[in-house]
Amino acid sequence: MKRLISPLFFLAFATIAIVGCKKLDAPLPVDRLTSILLGKDTLNMYVGEKRSVPVTISPSNYSLDSIRWKSLDTNILSISKIGLVTGKKPGTTTVSVSNLRSTISVNLKVTVKDSIEMGMIAYYPFNNSGADSSRKGNDVAYYSNITSVANRFGKPNSAFSFNGTNSYLLIKDNPALRLSNTNFTINTWIKMDDYNPTDLGSIILSKRFTGINKGYNFGINGVVSTPIGSVQFGPGGGYPTVTSTVLLSKNTWYMVTVVYNLSTGKMKIYRNGVYDTEGSILPLDETVGADLYVGRDQPAIGANYFLKGSLDDIRIYNRALTAQQIQRLYVAPN
Repeated sequence: MKRLISPLFFLAFATIAIVGCKKLDAPLPVDRLTSILLGKDTLNMYVGEKRSVPVTISPSNYSLDSIRWKSLDTNILSISKIGLVTGKKPGTTTVSVSNLRSTISVNLKVTVKDSIEMGMIAYYPFNNSGADSSRKGNDVAYYSNITSVANRFGKPNSAFSFNGTNSYLLIKDNPALRLSNTNFTINTWIKMDDYNPTDLGSIILSKRFTGINKGYNFGINGVVSTPIGSVQFGPGGGYPTVTSTVLLSKNTWYMVTVVYNLSTGKMKIYRNGVYDTEGSILPLDETVGADLYVGRDQPAIGANYFLKGSLDDIRIYNRALTAQQIQRLYVAPN
């Protein structure tokens, strides 16, 4: 026998369904958020660096759990639920900050740079120009008899040649370039065409006054000095310098690096990314406001120690690069 279903059952079921639908269609609670303000529109950081994005939420007691953070390219930048961003690889992406409904949203442009650029205060790739590619404003102010030549890869107009007689560059003084009260690194590629016959040899960089410990010079020992072709760095004026044990042969590109540690007073010298030697030098004088010369000594010194050869990719940092970072510069493709 079939069981009959009471009409009251269908009425009760329909009532439940209608009530259920009304609950599903009920409006969400009112979102109290009135604004999201970021402390800046752009952010620059380095690979591996972690930064908190400055943000102001109104009202101030608005739940941060109701704020959504998003990186549009998680390969470049990752971001946590509380707005902590981490640089992962060089590039530019956008971070969006919004409420859960996305009715209020703001964007932040983030550029992640290679960590090898951190602490760079001057960079001269010499691509037919003396512009400072570190964007710190230390552009070459004066050129004397400079020729643009091929670099170590044979790429035309990508290095500067100095004739050993009257070629040089001048960069105006900047307190950051005095390298005082700081760790520092100077890195460059050099090809010697000939050794200078004077006692000091060929200057790569000179920023000093006449006298003992009045700035610094960085160069290659010449015919009178020994050993010929060694790299040297010191404060000048007869004060002790640090001299490499490995030598630079003529007509060959080398990468030479000097790294100074302020706390120990020690300077290390590298050739082609490989550690060579180290020694002690005095801290550099912060009052030396001489201009920076490339390819010669200061004119007031007298002998001038002109460089005969080519230079490329001069980098100056206000930090001590690690051995791994120096090796990265050596294998860099440009």
